[in-house]
Amino acid sequence: MRYRCEVRSITNREDGVEVGYRDRHGVLRVGRGDFCVAALPLHLLARIPHLGREVTAAPVTPVPYPVGKLGIEYGRRWWEQDLRLYGGITRNDRLRRTLDQGAKIYGDVFRRDVRASFSVGWKRTPFSEGGWVEWASPDLPEYRLLTRPAGRVYFAGDWLSHWISWQNGAFLSARDAVTAIHRRVAAG
Repeated sequence: MRYRCEVRSITNREDGVEVGYRDRHGVLRVGRGDFCVAALPLHLLARIPHLGREVTAAPVTPVPYPVGKLGIEYGRRWWEQDLRLYGGITRNDRLRRTLDQGAKIYGDVFRRDVRASFSVGWKRTPFSEGGWVEWASPDLPEYRLLTRPAGRVYFAGDWLSHWISWQNGAFLSARDAVTAIHRRVAAG
């Protein structure tokens, strides 16, 4: 596993897979393995050459969401302690607007005791460049194509599950890919 690296190519070979990448220092390198699980965000996968025309075209079918995230630090976990709410997402944007919109949902407690906040536009985040995608249907041929390996390259991500935009979907998809590789190797 290599972090902070930009995948430039994925190439099937008879005896394995080669992944060309630029490391965090800007040096071009090649990693080799028996198989590859490509878990890149779908819109980034579309830029990777050498996987074939159909595979390169498939990721442009779903619609990407231009999302962001804003985190707020409070002095206490009032939503759990007072309202018994655990997990979940409140969809809104930037701090002032977030506080105004959140107060409509949770009341004025949402504006009190704010210690810090941050926000990020996922489109501007390197190696992510966006949020999740939405397929019109998992019955689309492009979706089904990506559920199968392209040679020795398997695909995984929340975008290949019914839990799109959730880590659970990414885990389930990765488990499916690894299980398929295991079965392939065990079958000889």
